[in-house]
Amino acid sequence: MSEAFELRQAVAADAAAIRELTRRAYAKWVPVVGREPKPMLADYDAAMLKHRFDLLYVDGALTGTMRGLRFKPSPAAPPLVPGADRARGGA
Repeated sequence: MSEAFELRQAVAADAAAIRELTRRAYAKWVPVVGREPKPMLADYDAAMLKHRFDLLYVDGALTGTMRGLRFKPSPAAPPLVPGADRARGGA
């Protein structure tokens, strides 16, 4: 079985999809830490203006995001890479 992969740079219209995927990816941590982790609270509409986001689609479904700095990449700050459970081998 072959999976189709697509990697593309996000545009402003993708902010809602990034927010939804990130909230799903971090939801399991809410009971563990007793609050929503910071990525769940982020303003992705504003973040799109400062950061570059790349999106990974597998078989047409958004399964991961990667955030990098738009203007000054820093090797000291690794990118944020939340992903859907499906992409990590979950359901």
